[in-house]
Amino acid sequence: KGALQMSNADVIITFDADLQHEAQDVHRLVKPIMEGKADAVIGSRFLSKEDLEMMPLTKVVGNYFLTGLTNFLSSSKITDSQSGLRALSRKAAGKLNIVSDKYAVSSEIIHELEGHRLKVVEIPIKAIYDSRSATKGTNIKSGIHIFFTMLAKKIGLMDKYAR
Repeated sequence: KGALQMSNADVIITFDADLQHEAQDVHRLVKPIMEGKADAVIGSRFLSKEDLEMMPLTKVVGNYFLTGLTNFLSSSKITDSQSGLRALSRKAAGKLNIVSDKYAVSSEIIHELEGHRLKVVEIPIKAIYDSRSATKGTNIKSGIHIFFTMLAKKIGLMDKYAR
């Protein structure tokens, strides 16, 4: 929060460094926030059939599982909880209390946005799958970590440790 308060940013972008996202998608993420239609925008790789067909099957299955878990525990209706491309309004970013690490951050952001009843929308984004990004992303071990992190957040354990 401290760094945000010192900046004049109206929109904060999170962009994973796994070389999977296109920089030009950032402009489309910012638009709903600047138009007052959203507090946060999640880029979804699951809203475009073409991009979904390019995703390796193991990533599709894993992401469906983690997204279902995230939606269940946070009462959200997101299609891509593990997206590494998000935009947050100043208001939304200022309300987040992120205490997890690694890939669990993606699900925790959604949990926080829903918990504060902020307006979240998704837009389709393009994903790049090549040899550099094939080994990146969540696996079974990180999926288990995300599950337990989200469960702890849901029952209030994460908030106790954050204080």
